[in-house]
Amino acid sequence: GNFNLVVGDVKQSIYRWRNSDWKLLDEQIERDFRPEQLSKQNLDTNWRSDKNIIDFNNSFFYRSALLLQAKFNENIGTSLSASPELEPLTRKIVHAYADIDQKVSTKAADGYLKVEFIPQNENEDGWKQASLQRLPKMLEEIVDRGYKPSDIAFLVRKNDEEAAIIQYLLSYKNSPDAREGFNYNIVGNEGLMLTSSASVQFIIALLKLMANPDDSVQRTILNYEYLRGRKKIPESEAMAACFNVAEKGDDIFSGLFTEKENLFIKNSKQTSLYNLVESIFDVFEIPQWHDEVVFLQAFQDVVFGFVNSRNADLNSFLNWWDKNGINKTISTPENQDAFRIMTIHKSKGLDFKVVIIPFCDWALEATRNKPLLWCQPDVEPFNELPLLPIDYSSKLANSIFQKQYFNEQMHQFIDCLNMAYVAFTRAKNEMFCFAPMPAGDQPLELSKMKTLSDLMMTSILADQSTGTKHIQLSENYSEETTIFELGQPGTSVYPKKATETEHQQLTDYPIAQSKDRLRIKHKSIDFWLSEQNLTDSRLNYGTVMHDILKSIVRRDDEEKAISAMVNSGRINPEESDFIRQELAKFWKMPEVDLWFDNDAEILNESPILLPGGEQYRPDRVIIKDRKALVVDYKFGNEIRKSHSAQVKQYAGIISKMGYEVETYLCYVSLGKIIK
Repeated sequence: GNFNLVVGDVKQSIYRWRNSDWKLLDEQIERDFRPEQLSKQNLDTNWRSDKNIIDFNNSFFYRSALLLQAKFNENIGTSLSASPELEPLTRKIVHAYADIDQKVSTKAADGYLKVEFIPQNENEDGWKQASLQRLPKMLEEIVDRGYKPSDIAFLVRKNDEEAAIIQYLLSYKNSPDAREGFNYNIVGNEGLMLTSSASVQFIIALLKLMANPDDSVQRTILNYEYLRGRKKIPESEAMAACFNVAEKGDDIFSGLFTEKENLFIKNSKQTSLYNLVESIFDVFEIPQWHDEVVFLQAFQDVVFGFVNSRNADLNSFLNWWDKNGINKTISTPENQDAFRIMTIHKSKGLDFKVVIIPFCDWALEATRNKPLLWCQPDVEPFNELPLLPIDYSSKLANSIFQKQYFNEQMHQFIDCLNMAYVAFTRAKNEMFCFAPMPAGDQPLELSKMKTLSDLMMTSILADQSTGTKHIQLSENYSEETTIFELGQPGTSVYPKKATETEHQQLTDYPIAQSKDRLRIKHKSIDFWLSEQNLTDSRLNYGTVMHDILKSIVRRDDEEKAISAMVNSGRINPEESDFIRQELAKFWKMPEVDLWFDNDAEILNESPILLPGGEQYRPDRVIIKDRKALVVDYKFGNEIRKSHSAQVKQYAGIISKMGYEVETYLCYVSLGKIIK
């Protein structure tokens, strides 16, 4: 009976593997409500992207939806005659992208878009390596035009692609080809990965070799990183030299190490894990190797967290590191001057001035990790089984499961297109894509389109005389360079503004060895030295006597309380005799027998919790027949008014509980009781 708002975009539905269903918004809502109940309003103006990016997306996705629908309908072919219920699927893709066109905002600039198709060699993934090789110079050129690294984002489909880009840029950063002073740092969606640090890789290799000296792979990594970091040898020379290192011996862990470093490894077998890592920093002077102090600090934090929550031996740590620690990252502030990288799924809802998609290609339908279809057969005798798990395969097109097969294929086509839509609509000003050059004639026949790259090339080159207002993409493609380009690269100017927070860059790692910071405190819990007698300090006397009386619930508990004091080192056997003498005086005081009544309930230092959260702890409360006796022990030689006020406060609190209260101040050393 009220106004309700349903918000969404079918074209950005990329979580079907999490049971997201774009059909709810695309068609189900129109089935569940009457036409007069619905009012559909399409937000047709794009306030994020510049003109050329919007024009490309309008044209590309309009054309791609038509091509995919045509390809799908061609696949169904004659199956429609046998299964007329498949007919609605022949319009699904086009219907999902029916409202693709977006208007350009009045504030938008021209913008720039570039798609480069890279020729493929015999190696199927060779184009990916070529794409990686293009990235450093591209980043340098973009930053030279005024863009901040933090406004430039890489979008990838899979986590291993993210790792490949991070590793390549890290390696390039330390190569002779890197531009001096240029910042190649790249931040993942969760932060900087610890494993991207050369210093951390050396430490892990060293720890693994200490656990298993015969691990040749880790020894090669150790030699390589040591030569680059400690010896400052260029990457290419270090790569060649790391295989030609003198053999280790009984007293030589590595032929590269100094005598001091080899001796350290020999003598550190029993060192605790945290101190071992700290000593490695110190002995090998790792903070001076690279500008990676923040990685060292973060790695030691990881080690500290591990040793405080698990078995702190080296092997346990290394096993944990290979499973979990390898994914640890460093959290970075929002204004960190570093490039961003994330998966397309995690980029949904975000935007960036510049978007780079280095691996812009994925299958139109699953070729690996094919889904399992749960089918309900309606043909005898298979319908005797309520549910059947069927592997997704083109063979199903001519089976009794053709309906489920074509329904899944249609969904996979839209998944592929939606993934591209989310990626292509993240850019504000500029977008760069690298894709493999499709094999065969261009444009491709529908049956030969297998990947997003095939679809992109066909959409760009196919006849686009559709009678719409879309731009002609083919006019912006060069067969000579195999590059599609729309607009001209621009410059970015940032307004000057005062930052609210400042971030300091760590430039030094202070080594803190436990031998330098661990000291024995020669003072007991009672603040008396071992050569002092108990009677030399009134504070010691009072503390010890108070704790003994606190431990005595019944009079028979006296010897047990004194023995506990001796066993814990609080007093020595000679002083225990003095305590017994003091307690003998205590027992002779007239009211004491009443306080140690065996038939009463005794509460020693039990907390009283008040409604406001305050707590009070009387030394001793004796409860019997709704009557409460409150006793407070004092061990000084002075009677003060504040003592009386204290027990009166106890009395007021306990009387509110419904007890009749009597209070006593017992001055033990004076042998005096005040009621």
